[in-house]
Amino acid sequence: MLNSIRNFDKDTLQSRVVKNILSIRKEVKNPEIFDITIDNISQLLKYNSVESTFFFYPFDLTTTAKSFTIQPFDEYVANISCSQQSTYRKIRFFGKNFFGLILGLIIFIIFALIKPDDLVSVQSVVSIFGAYTVGKEMWDDIDSILSTITRALPVRWISQKYHYLREEYGTIRQFWEKARIHRYQKSSILPLKMDFIKHSNSKTVVLFFTKRSLKNSNKETARIASIIIKPEYISKIREKGFMFGVKIMLTKTFLFFNYDVELFQAMTTDGKLKIGTVDSSYIWHEKTILLRKILRIGRLKLYLSKENRKEELIISSK
Repeated sequence: MLNSIRNFDKDTLQSRVVKNILSIRKEVKNPEIFDITIDNISQLLKYNSVESTFFFYPFDLTTTAKSFTIQPFDEYVANISCSQQSTYRKIRFFGKNFFGLILGLIIFIIFALIKPDDLVSVQSVVSIFGAYTVGKEMWDDIDSILSTITRALPVRWISQKYHYLREEYGTIRQFWEKARIHRYQKSSILPLKMDFIKHSNSKTVVLFFTKRSLKNSNKETARIASIIIKPEYISKIREKGFMFGVKIMLTKTFLFFNYDVELFQAMTTDGKLKIGTVDSSYIWHEKTILLRKILRIGRLKLYLSKENRKEELIISSK
């Protein structure tokens, strides 16, 4: 496993990083639409999975998150919140159930050791069930505390990243995919898992692509989303500009371990188009990416290294 990690790290250093992974392009016939595509897919297939996180942040003070949509994810989340059937469904997390079972099992073992004759009594049953219920209620607080106290540590407990899982509708999906290609005149793929975060002035989308889903696109480029701006805000965004921020996580999996390379970059259009990264002091570095190397085991995240790399671009504007 260590040799595999070293080889993966060596490849990343020698071949630098995959360039132009994500692109944003304004449609010529529809200036209110920005298409977002994932590019150079053949180079991404050497990873077990690819995570793409991006946000859109207009600089105009009168433009808010209500002034644009990120489709199709805006619509999917709206449907789910209204309890309508959608392409995605909420992921059920069983961490609290598991923790409740462990606590209940501990009480069961205590009764078995101390009072084995009372193991099937009403008191013991109530105690075990009560421990299970209390454990479930406690887990959310424990989860939050672990995430908070490890936030500044090299080893961190991370919160659940994805809240929606793609539904599988069998053979009929093949027809949907064909219709989608005809609609957008290009290959289009949907992530296996996703999350959608709406702030007051911006929106963030987190997408998880498996190697299989990328391979099924059969193209070097595939559309993953469209930013649609309301007509009355187009001129304001054109004048004041916006930031399109991106995080790409490339993952190699070895048994229970995940080795990640995270790449951060942003594009701004205030006056002129610039692509670069921002450091912890909010200083802009032109044509630079922030690169982080991470080892993950479940929800435990160990930060190995961090560096800025110059003359690297993972975002393009076609």
